[in-house]
Amino acid sequence: MRARRGACSPPPRPCTPRRATTADARGPRRRGRRAGGRIRARAAGRQRGSGATRPAAPRSSATFRRSSTSSGRRARTARRRRRRARARRAGRLRCWCGPRWSMQRLGVDSTGALCVDPILRPRRMPSVADRKSFIPALDGLRGLAVLLVLWTHVPVGSFGATHDVLKGLVRPGYLGVDMFFVLSGFLITRILVADRDAQAPLRWFWFRRFLRIFPIYYLLLGVLWFVERGPEWPWCAAYLSNFRFLVAPDDASSLRHTWSLAIEEHFYLVWPLVVYAFRGRTGLARATLVLFALALATAVAPLLFPEHVHPELARRWIHESSTTRATSLLAGALVAQYELGIRERLARAHWLAPLVLMLSALLVLFNRRFGLPLAPFVDLVGYATFSTCVLLCALEGPAAGAASWGGMRWVGRISYGLYLYHLPIFHAFGLVQHRGDQPAGAARIAAAVAVSLAAAWISFLVIERPLLRLQARFRAPAAPPARVG
Repeated sequence: MRARRGACSPPPRPCTPRRATTADARGPRRRGRRAGGRIRARAAGRQRGSGATRPAAPRSSATFRRSSTSSGRRARTARRRRRRARARRAGRLRCWCGPRWSMQRLGVDSTGALCVDPILRPRRMPSVADRKSFIPALDGLRGLAVLLVLWTHVPVGSFGATHDVLKGLVRPGYLGVDMFFVLSGFLITRILVADRDAQAPLRWFWFRRFLRIFPIYYLLLGVLWFVERGPEWPWCAAYLSNFRFLVAPDDASSLRHTWSLAIEEHFYLVWPLVVYAFRGRTGLARATLVLFALALATAVAPLLFPEHVHPELARRWIHESSTTRATSLLAGALVAQYELGIRERLARAHWLAPLVLMLSALLVLFNRRFGLPLAPFVDLVGYATFSTCVLLCALEGPAAGAASWGGMRWVGRISYGLYLYHLPIFHAFGLVQHRGDQPAGAARIAAAVAVSLAAAWISFLVIERPLLRLQARFRAPAAPPARVG
């Protein structure tokens, strides 16, 4: 008997519900869009062939995704999202990937591991260890600033500038001191941000400032205690000489120039507390702008009430007060906080900083010649703007090469001692009583300048350079590059 057909066939399987997939969760519209992309990719592959109909090679989903979104706004958005996702998975710093902010570039260190190269506009300010800490042009700017101060203390008539107009226009000492202030604000802010990011104790910074400033300063005060001890000596010893000369100006004093050192010392005491209080760049920048506005307000306030404040006292207040001259120091601090962005923009527009520099110079000259309203305040803003533009030109501009000249850098290295010693030496050579139109002998001026340079160089070799080596023990170590994987 023949068996019936299909008697040995397996029984039918029970109907079980199909498991839901992620494609179902995307919705029909997204599934259709993805399928359409695959169809277009297959059609493009067939068109690139020799004309014969052949099946397209199988591709991965990532390949289809790249081929389906190769151009256009959606493609750029997709690429940015993929780069951002890869950066987050790798544990890198969070940063924007759009046209305004660029991702940090990846490199390979000596061990073969990926590391972050923080040279492309990061969201937070990089430390000095991540950037070029030494800028040769800044030493040249120091040398230029101290030479301008020396020119101020040389008798005016020695150079033939006897005309009233020239005497009114030539104020190199004001500009030289202002350049010192802008440079100090710039360099000190860079150092403080690096120490803060490396979690170095704040007392290290103050100890380094102590080693750099106090030894030769109090050495000079000790010598003048036995040679020429005036009523300003205790004020200079307490770093309050700017307030002493503000109330009782004495141009015949050998310590008259210490008023600017007192202002810088006040900045060194207060500004580190502000930098360490604000960890992020945005908070520090806002605090800097607020302090800058307050400094401008303290400068313009005495000029608005001439019936209560004598004009000469208001002028000296603007010139020698710690609060008003903080404008130049804070301008340098702002340049340090936005250094990378500023240098990128100056690299694209070399003409910008020289243009602002010339406009500020014209403003100062016009004010000195014709006397604008609120003239001391205009001088303050004009000189601060001019000095800041000089710094910007030295950082990224045509002046960087000239400021890096070896002779000017040598003068810049000994600038602190030269600034301290030159005025007492000029007094010893009898140059101070010739501050008017009466010229002094060229031989006497040359001898005084040569002795000042020699004293500053010997002081640098014997006292300052050994202390600079000691400072290196109290610097925060350079942070290694952040590893990725």
